[in-house]
Amino acid sequence: WIGAPADGFDVFSIGAVDGDGNRAEFSSIGPTADGRTKPILMAKGQGSTIADDGEGVTFGSGTSFSSPIMAGMTACLMQAYPNKTPGEIMESLKDSGNNSGSPDNYMGWGIPDFMQAFSILTIIENDDIYFRDLVNVFPNPFSRHLDMFVLYKNSGRLKYRLSDNVGKHILSGETDVRPGQVVSLSHGIDKLGDGVYFLQITMGNHTEVEKVFKVN
Repeated sequence: WIGAPADGFDVFSIGAVDGDGNRAEFSSIGPTADGRTKPILMAKGQGSTIADDGEGVTFGSGTSFSSPIMAGMTACLMQAYPNKTPGEIMESLKDSGNNSGSPDNYMGWGIPDFMQAFSILTIIENDDIYFRDLVNVFPNPFSRHLDMFVLYKNSGRLKYRLSDNVGKHILSGETDVRPGQVVSLSHGIDKLGDGVYFLQITMGNHTEVEKVFKVN
């Protein structure tokens, strides 16, 4: 079970995973004595590459290695956003975690995606609910898949509709998303003919249409 000081309020407690992203058996689990979810995030702590004063570079295991890995990456994020508070940095990392949808006392919010955290912090630079585009669509031109990177500040319901250049419906759907999430459209995309298509995206009261190009 998790203990002091990792169980403290506002302590950025880091668990350990192996190279496949599975929790290491030695990594402490929560909750804290008062019921809070711990650990917060996970980083590689089993079979980690470490410096050794006798052998140069070797491998080691322990949360003593996952924690400094997370600390170094987080320091880079804080350098990129010096005006953000430690709490804001931590929240962006939690939101980017691969377990953020259902945090638990084994993996916390999961393994963070620092590129997503960087993008989330970019999105919340101002206090507006709506920040420029709803999504960034890529690749464009596309071939086998079409991805939407969510720029909208708040979590919510994203609706999409892909049509050809004469308005014929190709595919549509909707899903719950959070800032920085990538929604991938792949089913049947590779079978589309070359040409111009239009992707309509709606979140809340905002709608935008992106022109995209299919090439084989």
